[in-house]
Amino acid sequence: MKDTLHVLNLEDNQDDSDLICATLAGEGIECHVVRVETREDFIVALKQCGYDLVLSDYSLPSFDGLSALHIAQEMCPEIPFILISGAIGEESVAEVLKSGATDCVLKDGLSRLAPAITRALSEVEERRRRREAEKELERYRKHLEESVRDRTGELNRVNEQLRRELIEHKQVEEELRRSEERYRSLFENMLDGFAYCRMLFHGDEPSDLIYLAVNKAFEKLTGLKDVVGKKVTEVIPGIRESYPELFETYGRVALSGRPERFEVFLEPLGAWLSVSVYSTRKEYFTAIFDDITDRKKAEEELKELNRRLEELSITDGLTTLYNSRYFYSRVEEEIKRADRYGHPLSILIADVDDFKHYNDTHGHPMGDNLLRDIASCLRKCMREQDLVARYGGEEFSIILPETGKEAAGQIAERIRKVLAAQPFPHQESQPGGNLTISLGVAAFPRDAGDIKGLVGQADKALYRAKEKGKNRVEPA
Repeated sequence: MKDTLHVLNLEDNQDDSDLICATLAGEGIECHVVRVETREDFIVALKQCGYDLVLSDYSLPSFDGLSALHIAQEMCPEIPFILISGAIGEESVAEVLKSGATDCVLKDGLSRLAPAITRALSEVEERRRRREAEKELERYRKHLEESVRDRTGELNRVNEQLRRELIEHKQVEEELRRSEERYRSLFENMLDGFAYCRMLFHGDEPSDLIYLAVNKAFEKLTGLKDVVGKKVTEVIPGIRESYPELFETYGRVALSGRPERFEVFLEPLGAWLSVSVYSTRKEYFTAIFDDITDRKKAEEELKELNRRLEELSITDGLTTLYNSRYFYSRVEEEIKRADRYGHPLSILIADVDDFKHYNDTHGHPMGDNLLRDIASCLRKCMREQDLVARYGGEEFSIILPETGKEAAGQIAERIRKVLAAQPFPHQESQPGGNLTISLGVAAFPRDAGDIKGLVGQADKALYRAKEKGKNRVEPA
């Protein structure tokens, strides 16, 4: 799919057009939209060409979607046409789809629009590739016809010379033999698995299939030997019950002639396969199999790597708490939620008292160990909905959702007491003979209405706690 789709939108309501753009942007589809409202403007826009897609309302004051569809089919038949309507009956939907519309999406169900567009553009690309293949086949056919005409003329010229005619006949037979050998070699040695099958039906439901021809790659890929002439249910017992979607897809292609491609994990083989299914004769189909197990494993490894990278990007390396960047993003989210629902929200900023003295006395490695121990204690003090982060240096920040200022002060006091009672290594060397923390408390919106102000008020409260002798809690 292109980075930016050029979309012609037949819509008389700018808000609806903007909603469509926003919906597609939310699904990762960037669009450049040209909106028109009248038949004249629609025709002018189509003449300019360059559009990847037409999105049309069903009913407009001076025009309608069905008429627009007929015009688009005449002027730009290859451009997908998707109808978007606020209210349309089933009969109208059937009429539009029967007339050739790519899809029909209700305005109150725009979640279907992105998948419909992706599917429509994929079908356009598939038709383009098919046309190119058909043109190539047509060129080859003409080339063969020209070769046949040339050969026929040559045979006519030497018709009286029986000896030469017999020689040329043998030459033609030899060329045909070699051609057959080349195509058989291609079939046998192609890297992808190949199976030509006949679909069996019970009524309208696909019930089984018979292998008519397979290549070596198919046998190597599947581990199945001597399957020609056999039913798949004989070769792989239980496959119809385990993988009904395979039978549905094969049966659909064998009856409709429309090619399909899908990916499936076959547990008996322990492998992921990409399967392309084609049919040129009713009830018969060709399936081409590509082993994509390595690609799938790589995709899963990449997902796990991205998850780990995301985790590292929001985690403090020393304490394994969340870092300050994540703290700020979560505070911003919690402020929006508290503001929307009118719920209380408080934050705490905590600082280890006289940490520099501890670091200078016992060294930075011991100071790092102390910060890890304090982080562990803070985790144990938190409720499930709370969040604790390393704010920076020896400072920690705590988010208390659904918590008013007074309750937050009580939680801060409990934290202070827990840490004061904790037997940290070498705490007797600290001023006062114990290791303590000071905390500042601020609440939204009581103390501040935005993130900068809220954090600032908590920081000021912490500063006052330090000025008043440390080892205490101060509200903003």
